[in-house]
Amino acid sequence: MPALEQDSLWARLEAVVATGNRFGGTPGEARCREHLLAEFEGSGLERVRAEEFPFLAYEPGSASCTVVGEGWTIPGRALQYSAEGVAEGEAVYVGRCQPEDVAEVEGRGVDLTGKVVVAHSYHPWLVAPHLAGKGIAALVNVGETPDGLIELDVGRMEGLAWADARARYADFLERWMQDDSGALAMPGGESLADVQRRAWPVLAPCLGVPPGAAPSDMGAPATTVVVSHNFVIKVLLCAALELDLRCWRRFETDLAGRTILERRRGQVVLRTLNDTSHLPPDLRA
Repeated sequence: MPALEQDSLWARLEAVVATGNRFGGTPGEARCREHLLAEFEGSGLERVRAEEFPFLAYEPGSASCTVVGEGWTIPGRALQYSAEGVAEGEAVYVGRCQPEDVAEVEGRGVDLTGKVVVAHSYHPWLVAPHLAGKGIAALVNVGETPDGLIELDVGRMEGLAWADARARYADFLERWMQDDSGALAMPGGESLADVQRRAWPVLAPCLGVPPGAAPSDMGAPATTVVVSHNFVIKVLLCAALELDLRCWRRFETDLAGRTILERRRGQVVLRTLNDTSHLPPDLRA
């Protein structure tokens, strides 16, 4: 077996991440399983096999949160280990739901017993047991990532290793490598033009651009952090800088790269592109 190399390990990790959501029992988990089996076999390992076993799987169910007296309902998804039923109570916001956040709320004399706790937590399944011990009625975790900023839907190419994609979709990839690939939809998925149409309405207000206006028609300045993905960032740069979509290949965007757009004299200016100086040296591109 060849010696381990950082670039090779990183590429393999990216390939696993590209298979999508990998919760047990989901299509993403199945794609990842087949990918790993193929990798093991490709590495020359013998007697590679998958062993099936029963387990309790998480399947996201529907849920909703109704604000009584306000007349509006928020759609949602049931988190892992959610009980089936209806919970009611006064809403209490606890920020990131870290221990210090909960302690601050309680320090103000708020008893969480019977309350509906509202939080912005990256790990709601970890904080839920602690809150349950305090007798809360329910936990509502708020996620505010707009759908417009999700990555390009690559359709039937989702989860395929590059070699498999080239073998199955050689004709498509040959056309994809051309300059006019912006309008070319992935097999069963989106085109870059589709991504730009759904993503620009999310970014435009952050730049002070009125709906339906050009980037040069801007309102009051503001500072906003937007986190998204490779293709989304590239097509948004084209839109913000009023460039033809075919220019998307001129931008390099690495993992965790920081790009800064500013407004100067009535136009959007690219101040920083793909800055990775904040990362440890071994993670920089």
